[in-house]
Parts: sequence; C-alpha cells; structure tokens
Amino acid sequence: MTKAVGTEQGVKPEAGFTLLEVLLSLVLVSLLLTAIPPALRLTKNVFKVTAKIDRDSTFTASLSFLERRLAQAMPIYQHSPDGLLAIVFSGEPRAVKFVAPMISQDEPGGLFLFSLSPIETPDGRDQLALTWQPFRSNADHRDAPQQQRQRILLPDATGFTLSYFGVPETSKEAQWNESWTRKNALPTVVKLTYNSPGARSEVRSRRIELHLQTQQ
Repeated sequence: MTKAVGTEQGVKPEAGFTLLEVLLSLVLVSLLLTAIPPALRLTKNVFKVTAKIDRDSTFTASLSFLERRLAQAMPIYQHSPDGLLAIVFSGEPRAVKFVAPMISQDEPGGLFLFSLSPIETPDGRDQLALTWQPFRSNADHRDAPQQQRQRILLPDATGFTLSYFGVPETSKEAQWNESWTRKNALPTVVKLTYNSPGARSEVRSRRIELHLQTQQ
C-alpha cells in the first residue's frame, strides 16, 4: 500500500510578501529617494556656510592683529643710508613698513620690524601678507640670521591700497596722502582699503590711529 505524496505533518509552507507589503515598500523607497537630493544640497550649503565663517573669522583675526601692531608703531630713529637720522617708517600706496613692540607666547617679546605688502603667488595672483622679524638697529652687527614670520591677510590683494593722514613735508596742514615720506614724524592715521574676501566681494576700509604720535 502506497502513501500519498504531500506536505509532511507539522511543516508550514514558506511565507511570502503580500501585495500590500510590496506596495508599501516601494512607497517608502520612493520617499527616501525623493528626500536624498534636498538633504545633499542642505549638507553642501552647511559646508559652504561653515567654510565662509571660518574664512571670515581668520581674516578678522588677522586684520585685528595688524591693527594692534600698526596702532603701536613707534618713532624709532636710526641712520639712513645718507647718514641722516630718520624714523623707521615708510608708507607707500601699497606697502608700509614700521617698528612696533610685540609680546607673544611663540617668541620672545621686544621690538619687531613689520612689513605689509602684496606678494605674488606661483599662479600669478597677489596676496596681502604681513611679515615681521626682530628689529635690529644699525649698531647691531650680529651675524645670526633673522627669523622671519609671515601671515596672509587677504588671498586676493587686487583692491588693496593705503593712505596716510598727517602733515606732509610739502604742507603745514594735515591732509590725506598717498604716501608718507617724512623722516621726523609718523602719520596720525593710516587707512586700509581692500576688497572683502568671498564670492560677494565688497570694497571696505579701516582707519587705524597711531597711538604714539610724534609732534608735527
């Protein structure tokens, strides 16, 4: 006597997905795929805003560093190449050099020679850089090399200019000058004009009043 072929007692058939479950899964996947592009755009915008904040913060800190140093410019005299005593300060339309004190955790305090001017990058652009090194008078004949440090203030110095307020050599009244050539006096105010960093560049200016003004 033969037995009928069939499902063994106690073994359940494998369960599959119902049509409703499949439709719900497709709807959820569609919703997820629809939400991904906006999420990616939002993430990209967050990265852009964060980068802009970091860039602006770095620029603001660097500009504040320059303002503090320039405001403390000192009327330090030393002999010029022609043998005359002159203040170590030279102001040009796009460069300025001065002596100021500085106390830092990274280096010993004292007087430093600062120089602000554009420098050319390998790709031909001009960056605005502030360099400084310990100041040495003409009487200092040490042969040890000077350690120079540098900070980039602006990645693009295209619109950067300087002007100086004070009594020039050719006048008896204070006025704005494109350069400063007086050897016995500092300007009272230095104005920086520059293009703000970023895609939406704007022309801005800062006026820095020198604290230690010589009698003019």
